[in-house]
Amino acid sequence: NALQVKYGQAITGHKAQGGQWRAVFVEQGYLTEDMMDRDLVRWL
Repeated sequence: NALQVKYGQAITGHKAQGGQWRAVFVEQGYLTEDMMDRDLVRWL
């Protein structure tokens, strides 16, 4: 039983404040349409 992991880099919203990037990827996890609401989308 081995854990398969992938390395990546992440930055918090607070640390990223004031930074500029050409592209941004937001991992939202598994969400169905029923789970999406106005408040959640606002934060994404």
